[in-house]
Amino acid sequence: MPPLPRQREELFAQHCASGLTNSEAYENAGYKPHRGNASVLRAKQHVSDRITELQQQIAKKTQVAVVKQATMSRQYLVEALIENVEVALGRRPVKQGLDGAEHYLYRGEVVNNAIKMAGGEVNLFRDKAEVTHKMDFSDLSDEELILRLRDEAEALLLERRAAGLDSGDVKVDWRPK
Repeated sequence: MPPLPRQREELFAQHCASGLTNSEAYENAGYKPHRGNASVLRAKQHVSDRITELQQQIAKKTQVAVVKQATMSRQYLVEALIENVEVALGRRPVKQGLDGAEHYLYRGEVVNNAIKMAGGEVNLFRDKAEVTHKMDFSDLSDEELILRLRDEAEALLLERRAAGLDSGDVKVDWRPK
């Protein structure tokens, strides 16, 4: 929607969209103070539509600014983290002492912490999840329980072989005789 043709109506809409009350916007647009007239102007469809449009534009600009600021902050932090890793690994010199001489220092505790943080940023490290498997076997007969245990043991054995933890040299027949 283009700006409103009447300049004072457009100014009123802009002031309302920026958060001023109807009365404040009415006065700032150049009208004589009058609360009733401010409300009547606000209620006009073309003015109300323009205010809504301006509010949406403001919201969009604000959202873009927030995303840009968050991105810049994250980028800055990641760059600082990388720089910290480089210095702690002794790949970059640091000024030390009163004379300001540059030295290459390795600081293991700092570099380990920085690497842990960098790995967390790219989701390399995850907390170990504890998996528990609880089942009630009281309703199974002895034969059903043996078959269930056999199936579970075979599944575990296949997982170990797939992971390369078991060469498969030992062959066990789990079937009941």
